[in-house]
Amino acid sequence: MPLHPSVSATRLAFDPLPRSRLWSSPQRACSSIVQYAAHCRAAYAAALLYEELRKLPDVELHRRGTTRNDLHRHVFRTAAG
Repeated sequence: MPLHPSVSATRLAFDPLPRSRLWSSPQRACSSIVQYAAHCRAAYAAALLYEELRKLPDVELHRRGTTRNDLHRHVFRTAAG
């Protein structure tokens, strides 16, 4: 089957990627891993905070401006940023 006129056989055999494209994938992967680790760290900190605050009596939660039903929303919203 003939090749399209704009494609040469040598270009198909060896077409090196530009350096920026060659290294963009590992850099993106590392960046994604770092972002995921930061997200896990924030979620873990929020879970620890929730575990401590849920032990408080309703009166103390009310003094802090929340209710037991809304406690999880306040904690995890604060952790999300």
